[in-house]
Amino acid sequence: MLVRTALADRDSEDERPVVILAADEGRFGRRGQVMRAWCAPGIRPDAAQQWVRENLYAFVAVAPSLGRMSALGSPFSNTAMVNLFLEQGAEDFADFSW
Repeated sequence: MLVRTALADRDSEDERPVVILAADEGRFGRRGQVMRAWCAPGIRPDAAQQWVRENLYAFVAVAPSLGRMSALGSPFSNTAMVNLFLEQGAEDFADFSW
C-alpha cells in the first residue's frame, strides 16, 4: 500500500524505475558465564568467573527482482552504522539495469 501511494504521489515526469527491497538487521554472538570446574575429590580449584560478550551485527538488503543483495557486518549497531549501510546500499544498487 505504501509503495502504491508513493508511486501515485511522485512527479509524472519521473520515469526512474522502482525497486522493492527487503531489509533486516540481526545480532549474532555468544554470551555465557563460566563458573564451575571439575576436579578430583578433596581438591578445591581456583576457577575465575568470566562474562563472554561477543556480537556481530549484520545489516542486509535484498532485491529479489534483481537477484542482488547488499550486506554489512559490524561490531556495533548504532545510527552511524545504519547510515553507513544505507550509503553502501545506495552504491550497490545504483548501477542496476533492466
